[in-house]
Amino acid sequence: MMRFSLCLFLLLNALPGWAQDDKARLDEAAGKILLSLRQADNLDMLIHTDKACYPLGSTMWFRVYLVRAISKIPAPSARVYVDLLNEKDSIVSRTMLNSASHEWDGGIRISSQWKEGLYTIRAYSAEMLVSPAIGRPLEKTVYIFSSSNKDPQPVYPIVKPLPGIAFFPEGGNLINGLPNLVAYRCFDQHGEPISGYGYLRDERKEVVETFKINAGGYGSFSFSPSKNRKYQAVITMPDKSEKIFDIPAAPNNGWQISITKRSPSSLSLRVAQGDSLYPLKPVSYLVGISSARLLFASVGRGVYEVNVPLKNFPAGAATFYLLNENQEIVSTRQVSLSGTDLQVSLLPNKQNYAPRETVNVDIDLKDANGLPVNALLSISVTDDRYNPGERPVERNELLDIIDPIQYIPARALPVTDSIMRVLGTVSLAGGQPASGYIVSLVSTADNLLLMDTTDEKGRYFFNTPEFYDGKPYMIQVTDAKGGKAAVTITTEPEQFGFKTGPAFLFPDTAAYIRNYVVNQADSFLNGLTKTKLEALAVGDVKGKNNKKPDENRNKFSRMITGEQLDKLQLGTTANAVMMIPGVIMMQGKLTIRGGTMGMTTGLAGIEPLIIIDGVPAGSNNVVDIINSIPPHLVDYIEVLAGGEAGMYGTRGANGVIIIKTNTELREDKSKPKEGPRYIYPPGYHLVPEFFMPKYEIPQVRDYSFVDNRSTIFWKGELMTDKNGKARFSFYAADQPSTYTIRMTGVSSKGDLIDKRVQIKR
Repeated sequence: MMRFSLCLFLLLNALPGWAQDDKARLDEAAGKILLSLRQADNLDMLIHTDKACYPLGSTMWFRVYLVRAISKIPAPSARVYVDLLNEKDSIVSRTMLNSASHEWDGGIRISSQWKEGLYTIRAYSAEMLVSPAIGRPLEKTVYIFSSSNKDPQPVYPIVKPLPGIAFFPEGGNLINGLPNLVAYRCFDQHGEPISGYGYLRDERKEVVETFKINAGGYGSFSFSPSKNRKYQAVITMPDKSEKIFDIPAAPNNGWQISITKRSPSSLSLRVAQGDSLYPLKPVSYLVGISSARLLFASVGRGVYEVNVPLKNFPAGAATFYLLNENQEIVSTRQVSLSGTDLQVSLLPNKQNYAPRETVNVDIDLKDANGLPVNALLSISVTDDRYNPGERPVERNELLDIIDPIQYIPARALPVTDSIMRVLGTVSLAGGQPASGYIVSLVSTADNLLLMDTTDEKGRYFFNTPEFYDGKPYMIQVTDAKGGKAAVTITTEPEQFGFKTGPAFLFPDTAAYIRNYVVNQADSFLNGLTKTKLEALAVGDVKGKNNKKPDENRNKFSRMITGEQLDKLQLGTTANAVMMIPGVIMMQGKLTIRGGTMGMTTGLAGIEPLIIIDGVPAGSNNVVDIINSIPPHLVDYIEVLAGGEAGMYGTRGANGVIIIKTNTELREDKSKPKEGPRYIYPPGYHLVPEFFMPKYEIPQVRDYSFVDNRSTIFWKGELMTDKNGKARFSFYAADQPSTYTIRMTGVSSKGDLIDKRVQIKR
């Protein structure tokens, strides 16, 4: 507080002629605002997705950043939710992130059964659910399409507002007798921006101002309203019709901050009052704050102007608050200041690359003084032919008025980190809700036993300790007398009351989709080529995997399919593996025929090699590795023992367990049944692996196929070192094109990062 008082004392020395009590009240008013902002729990969400358009059956890669709204530094939270909603505002996928551990990246599997159309990603924190005032959910629109659709339809927003215009007077109010800047935004029945012309007229229908609406649908005009006179805006719509809209009247007791002059080094701000306040020449206090720092303060009476030096203001949004004599905020004005306090270098080792060549990219972050800066980052590399991309929003004076980045300081209600919810419904054989039935939930791993009674809709609800996706729970349903009942049990995500707002995509989205379909992008990822590449990457150098997996199985191997897992209801994937002959537990270790103890490894070396989707997953604690995959995600499990595992060299000396997963969850279509069964409720998200051909292996690099990926690299989490540097590498695809490397993130000092560079193949 001493630093604040000294800073304010220096600022107030420039205020001659005012009474000491005015200066003291300014000190008090500025202190309250600053303290309120610093203690506020307002939150902002940012999101980075690899693309804006996705084919059915693919994976949407994302990274969320949760930051404090004022300082922009990463914020603590209980958890973060990422929903995917269809055009009916229904949740089709919910991903829950362990925000307390900053696990903010992931992949959403897009079902091949979904419909084409606009979908909305909605990200929000647990705090936003219980304290809506601290921040709004972030919403971003994507388009999901069929890769066989050669004629995609035009894309319209999910919510279609009525055509119209919205007015935004500078400082929040009009003031009679003075020039007023009014910004506006125009849109049609699809929510698309309107461009054209308009004019302003008074109640006598005399034209007082004309204006042109730019291509973005927004613009501004300036006029001096007269007391007791009404005004209207007349807009020429795209169909040549004219629509009339009333201009808001100037309130008698209104206040206003406006900019009268602007230069790179200073601002001239005017303070004005409405008709009933103007004769009284009331005192007011003007405070300028940026990044939760007080950078300007002044006091005045009546209508006055002040000059604000910008030397100490950082780049970004600065907000000026006007307070009346009761220290109430009566007007605000945001100003976006150019320049940057962060030097961002995203440098590929060259600009043009050969097919499957290694691309090395160096990152270097420094502040305005050349000192290194740490940052959390995410990286995507996409083919420009298939991705309309996103353009950074350039702040300007109109957006500062139309869409100011302002926050009402709010305190978040406490959220319990260690509690999660398991909920669902129980239905009887005829489909009617099982009301009044007793539901028991058991987790042997946690020694957990919970009980609930279903409500009139057959719903059950449990609070449980934290867990990740894939954790099995045993559930048992009985009637009021304890008798077993034939029922169907479902689990579901918790429904929240948010409503999706207007959503937009680039107008040429259909053209990007058409390019994707014509060029059959990503086609090798969905066929046998990917399986072949996975086999080559782990040592199948003879290339025996040209057939379907179940046709290519070694005659000495043993296999269990996903359908068998569904019927067995064994709870964990490890239990299923132990159903295969030869797989046994040995001194707490899962082994194939007991394994062979190594001279140096001891018991740690008796476990088999685990291959998950073609990628070795280690050879220690294989039970935990296998159990991390829920049975309903398994396509098949194959066990190789003895000589047939020789293709994996010494790594397969104790056998090999091959697990192939599905890209989609299998639905449980079984009939209602009695007795206990396993459920796999949604838990914290387990990030799937982003697939890239391992071109560092000669057999993979030389394999004949066309690498036509639309996203050739994704890394959801990257952090710079103590020197502000980082490096990442990937392989160029086969298709000649321009590729965009996009880096987003947030620095430890609150800098928002969105940097793009292009390379060519």
